[in-house]
Amino acid sequence: MARGRDSTFSPGLIALVAVFCLIFVAGGSTLLWMGFSQRRLAKESVNWPRVPGRVLHFAIGPDPTKGLPEVQMLYAYLVRGREHRSQRILFGSHDASDIERWRQQHAAGNDLDVYLHPVDPNLAVLEPGRVYGSWIIILFGALLALTGALIARGFIKAWRSTRRRRL
Repeated sequence: MARGRDSTFSPGLIALVAVFCLIFVAGGSTLLWMGFSQRRLAKESVNWPRVPGRVLHFAIGPDPTKGLPEVQMLYAYLVRGREHRSQRILFGSHDASDIERWRQQHAAGNDLDVYLHPVDPNLAVLEPGRVYGSWIIILFGALLALTGALIARGFIKAWRSTRRRRL
């Protein structure tokens, strides 16, 4: 067979496509894991123990990467006499209707209820059971992983077809 046919699938090209597909599949799988973990934690958090806490800092500023303002919040709570701090209000992202409510409820110095993970007291949330945006992460992760897998499948089929013609 002609030399030009063999160079179509050079070892460098095969390695490049393999790395590209691996990055897509790994990235997509990571996003899937993150999205499903957020949903699971949100669902479980409804049954987490509640402890009193206090808002240390609350501010709202612009976030150029999202369409919503960025909420910056820090609160503290005690577990077995040791102070812990967290910034998590809910799992996932928030929507515009949350911001004004949070501004009123979570001024610096206000007391609040903190729901904490029964095993890891560093994992806390203020609004248990609420999760926004996880479906977007899950769908994007699935799309990314599927794209990588389909590209790999198509490349392997083309490579096998070329190999068969050479033999």
